[in-house]
Amino acid sequence: MSKKIINSYLEQFSIMEGWINQHLNSLSDDDLKNEIAPERNTGVWTLGHLIASIDDIGLYLSNEAKD
Repeated sequence: MSKKIINSYLEQFSIMEGWINQHLNSLSDDDLKNEIAPERNTGVWTLGHLIASIDDIGLYLSNEAKD
């Protein structure tokens, strides 16, 4: 993967990170504990899933940048 593509991804990631942080900061801990739909995952679970996905992508990109 070219460094241009990686840099483009990182720029888009930064924009999305700002958007997500803005919205997450407006939620209380109780809001994140609520189920998203009846008998569905909570906001905390969803946030944890996003963090795990971001970690995986970060590892992939850091390995690609070394090549």
